[in-house]
Amino acid sequence: MDENLQTNETPSQNNNNLAVVGLVLGIVACVFIFIPLIGYIGTLCGIGGIVVSVMARKQGASGMATAGLVLSIIATAFTFIFFLACVACAAAGAGILSNLPY
Repeated sequence: MDENLQTNETPSQNNNNLAVVGLVLGIVACVFIFIPLIGYIGTLCGIGGIVVSVMARKQGASGMATAGLVLSIIATAFTFIFFLACVACAAAGAGILSNLPY
């Protein structure tokens, strides 16, 4: 009985859905990377957005998938830059504290 059911979803609609998901994940990633203490959510959304956007582009979607891919890459790159800046600040602080006379 279920075998005779047909869906109204076409392959191009599936591409569009993946593109929309990639775009939303890219936007969420760009927003969350600037919020302290929950920036890791932005990183996870950015990586997920890259994966979904690449899948959508391989299936033929172009505009929204490209926008999602770009936003996700930017968010992920900013995350790594912020991480490196935090490590550099921590190392500088440790160096300053080690030179203080007791």
